[in-house]
Amino acid sequence: MLAAPSAAIDLPLKILVREDNNGKVWISYNSPEYLRDRHDIPPELIPDIAGVAALVAKAGEQAGVEGQLIQVPPTLRAACTILPKGNGD
Repeated sequence: MLAAPSAAIDLPLKILVREDNNGKVWISYNSPEYLRDRHDIPPELIPDIAGVAALVAKAGEQAGVEGQLIQVPPTLRAACTILPKGNGD
């Protein structure tokens, strides 16, 4: 955190898992790219937080969430979300 003190607001990394009213499970988190841009984290430190994507994929797999990973542009929202199958219906 010495390299980017403002990152303390977003660390440790968090993953939000929630179920909507239709029973679909959503997994969301702040992407390393978003955190890099938000806090001006030096590029050499990004690998230290990049493992979150693998953790999210594993959590989704274990929870039985099948879907696709969508990345919302940081200008719109900070989170990456695993979009449940059939969400566009």
